Amino acid sequence: MTLELIGAGFGRTGTWSTFAALNRLGFPSYHMQEVIINKANKGHLDFWRKVANSPPGSQHDWNRVFANYRATVDNPGCCVWKELMAAYPRAKVLLTLHPRGAEAWYESTIDTIYFTENVWQFRVLEWLTPFGRKFGDMSRKLIWGRALKGVMNDRDKAVACYNAYIDEVKAAVSRKGSWSSR
Repeated sequence: MTLELIGAGFGRTGTWSTFAALNRLGFPSYHMQEVIINKANKGHLDFWRKVANSPPGSQHDWNRVFANYRATVDNPGCCVWKELMAAYPRAKVLLTLHPRGAEAWYESTIDTIYFTENVWQFRVLEWLTPFGRKFGDMSRKLIWGRALKGVMNDRDKAVACYNAYIDEVKAAVSRKGSWSSR
């Protein structure tokens, strides 16, 4: 199997619904839950940590994590959409957007998936478990650091980052001629 669809939309932009719909349509899809929950993907967190600790733009053996999938949506795949476009040049790119805009995306993100940075209980999990340490390292570097440029503690900068990201994806994919917006 090879990736045919690269989801470039950040988490909290309908990626779970897209993931569920694609799977229901017989289009096996990769989502952060595949890293956290799917026991068949035991080495995936280590793979994504390696990606997080490599320079942006680095190519990796993407087939190692995507061998059983035709699509990827959400984190961590959206953090490397450019690298995936290079590795899978025939894949279409899907940019999911928060239906109520950048400000609503920010609030939703802070209230939910930003727990690795703003919830003390996760700090305890990091301290106590190898999984917590690995997941915290990967998400801090790849998601919050690289993709979101370390701006999540400043609402205005985060909203501007979200909007700039949308423009960047649209411009890059327009040049390629292979995109879809939802």
